[in-house]
Amino acid sequence: MARPFWTYKYTPEELMTEAKAYFDYCDNPDNAIKNQYNAVIRKPKSIAWLASWLWVAKSYLSNKSKEPDYSEMIEYIRQEIENDIAEWAMVWLYNSTIAVKNLSANFDWKDKSEVDNNIKWELKVNSVKQMSDEELLNMVK
Repeated sequence: MARPFWTYKYTPEELMTEAKAYFDYCDNPDNAIKNQYNAVIRKPKSIAWLASWLWVAKSYLSNKSKEPDYSEMIEYIRQEIENDIAEWAMVWLYNSTIAVKNLSANFDWKDKSEVDNNIKWELKVNSVKQMSDEELLNMVK
């Protein structure tokens, strides 16, 4: 790219071409790295590193995902990265703690206890809302 990154706007085709180039770069054995177990693995894919590859902020991808011309493509890109993280963490090639944090922060994965706590809290709030004023006063006494 010849233009400074802060002035560059990708067309949908350019964005997909660059995303595929980034994925190829990550999958290339010449770019392999070592994980915490000293095993040689291919470079991990991430939304942040893709944004860095594109010379844009992560928010650029987020904003573009709301545009009809980009939404399906960015969903595909996100799915590719999510699958990569989950698959490689399951076979212990990625640090599972970092993978869990990444998946919960960027891909809306939820910890079971977080889901259970939210459901219990909603049930309690809904139960209180359905009580009559008299029942509520009796609870306070």
